[in-house]
Order: sequence, then C-alpha cells, then structure tokens
Amino acid sequence: MARKNIGKSLIANVLIIVLIVGSFSSINLNEKTTDSQLFEHDFEDLPKMFSQRNSNDWSTSASASNPAVLNSIDSSPNNELVVAGIISGSTTMSMGSSSITSGQYIEPWIAKSDANGNWQWIEQVSITGVSQYAEATISDIAVASNGDIFATGMFYDTISFGPITLTSTGYWDCWTAKINTNGQWQWAQSLNGDGDYDGVTVNTLDVVYGTSITTDSNNDPIIGGWFLGNTDVGVAADTGAQNGDDIEIFVAKYSNSGNLQWYDVARGQGAQ
Repeated sequence: MARKNIGKSLIANVLIIVLIVGSFSSINLNEKTTDSQLFEHDFEDLPKMFSQRNSNDWSTSASASNPAVLNSIDSSPNNELVVAGIISGSTTMSMGSSSITSGQYIEPWIAKSDANGNWQWIEQVSITGVSQYAEATISDIAVASNGDIFATGMFYDTISFGPITLTSTGYWDCWTAKINTNGQWQWAQSLNGDGDYDGVTVNTLDVVYGTSITTDSNNDPIIGGWFLGNTDVGVAADTGAQNGDDIEIFVAKYSNSGNLQWYDVARGQGAQ
C-alpha cells in the first residue's frame, strides 16, 4: 500500500476569511421550522431571519494569495477570539499587521484578535521534514479560563512550533501544543504510532489522530481522537491494521505544563 498525502492543494484560488460576531440570539425562525427546512427554501429568504446589525457587531478579515481555510474558533474570558486553520503551500497570509508565509506544503496556523476584532498575532506550525509525504493539519483549538491556548492535530515527518520540534514515527501521529496569550509557543508533545512505514510502502497503519480538544477547571488540556495499529495509547489491530477496520477511540489529558497525565480508550467491534 503506497502512502498518500491528505492533500497539497486546496480547490479555491483566493479565500478571504471573515468573522462576524453579533447578536446571534436574534435569529427569528418560525417555531415549526426545522434545521433541514432551512435548506429547502430559496437562499434569498435567509437574510430575513436575521435582525439588523447593532453596536456590538463587528467583522474582520484575513487575506491570502492562495487558498486558506479556517476550521476552528474559540473565545477567551475577555471575549478575545482565537481562530485556527490551514494555509496553502508557498503562500503569505496577512491578518492586520501580522503575516506568515508557509513552506512547500499546506501548514496549520493559529491567530488571535482582541475583543473588537483587531488582529494581535498569527503563528504557524511549520513542516520542516524533507519527505515528499510530510504533512500536518490542525483539528481543534481550546482557550482555557486563564487565557492559555491549546491545539491538536495530525502530522507526519517533522514539524516545528517555533524552536520546538516533533518527529513522527507512525503513519500519522497526534500533536498537542500550548501557545500563550502573546503568541509564544510554550510546549508541544506527540502521541505516536510504532512506525511500520518503511518510506515507500505501509506494512501496517499505526495512527494516533487528534480530532478534538478542551480544557478542565485546572486549565489542563484534554484531547480526543482515534487510533489504529500499535500506538502510544494502545493497540487496535484486530486484523493487522491493513484496511482501517479496527479504528478505536482515545482520550488523553496533559498537565498545563505539557506532561501526559493519563489516557483511556473506548473499544468496540469494527471501526468506532
């Protein structure tokens, strides 16, 4: 089985990211309207369901020369916004006076604005590995009650969080990282597969893939995701992990300083 990247390019040519924060509680729907019905009517009727903008509303944007995607958003106790996504390879993206430029491949990014939508900083997760299959994604972010920012995602080969580097051993591995309120990387850790990939073909799929993150009352991050094969969080390879039929679920907790506290798994018959 040959290795494949999730993707090195995105389908659009230019994407402007726009965030609109306002009084979403003012959406007016007929009490008999269901979610599915929203898509059964003409789109021209959709704006009628929203009230007019008020003094608390604002919008802000980011621009990139090639496609960029925003896939996660959270807010701080001070109503600051933290957003994250991925940017095309060899692309510069600007958010206010801050900007990043990606390397050869698609790379994850995290940015923060103040409560009024003024961008404060943007940082990226750089792919520094040299393999043609090197890749990374960001799945989710979470802002703790003290303002600390945590993120999780997937990577293959070597990635860098400023001066901090992680190197994978599995087909895909899970990264978790902390960045402070000023945009400085604090730590990054990984949960890995055992590495049955020889550089050309895949003998078994050893994967730990983070998909979601939150924080507890102690400002410690808790991540969740799925795993397959022989990994740091357990073994899920009832049929040799050749086709993905044995996927199981994991949850893991780190301390605020980045030490793995515990992990647990949920298992079932077939893929979970």
